[in-house]
Amino acid sequence: PDHWPEALRGTHRVKDVLIKDGEGRIKPVVSFFVEETYGNVRRKLESNRHNGYPVVGPDGTCKGLVRRRMLEREVKQVEDTYRAEHGAIVEMPADTPVLLIRIMEYNDITVPITLPLDRAFTVFKKLEMRHLVAVDSKNRPVAVLTRAFFMPT
Repeated sequence: PDHWPEALRGTHRVKDVLIKDGEGRIKPVVSFFVEETYGNVRRKLESNRHNGYPVVGPDGTCKGLVRRRMLEREVKQVEDTYRAEHGAIVEMPADTPVLLIRIMEYNDITVPITLPLDRAFTVFKKLEMRHLVAVDSKNRPVAVLTRAFFMPT
C-alpha cells in the first residue's frame, strides 16, 4: 500500500534491513536459553531495554519468546525464595538456575529472514503482534521485529 514506508514497498527482504555492524554482519539478537542462570539473566536485562527476547534450546533453535516484565518477576521470585532459605544478607550465586520454560510464550510465530518485508509487516499487523521473531534457515533467532522496526522515524 501507498501509506507504507518506502522500504516496505520495494523488493526488500527482512534480512536486507536488519541492523548490521561495521563489517556488514547482522548484529546478534539478545536471547535466553530455556534453562538460564541468574547471573546471565541479570546481566542481559541490565545491558539493554528490550521488551521481548527469543528463548532458545540447547541447539540454538527458537522455542518461544519471553517478555522483560515476566523475566523481571521471575528474577525477583528466585531472589525472594533464595533469601528466604538462606537469609536476607546472603548474596545470590550467579549460577542459580532460572527456568524460563514456566514463563515463556510457546505459540509465537516466527518468520524467515528471507521473507519479503511487506509480508512480514502483514503478519505483524494482522496478528497485532508486539514482537515478531525473524529466524534463519535453521530456526535460530536473528532479530526481534517490533513496531519501531517497521515504522522508522
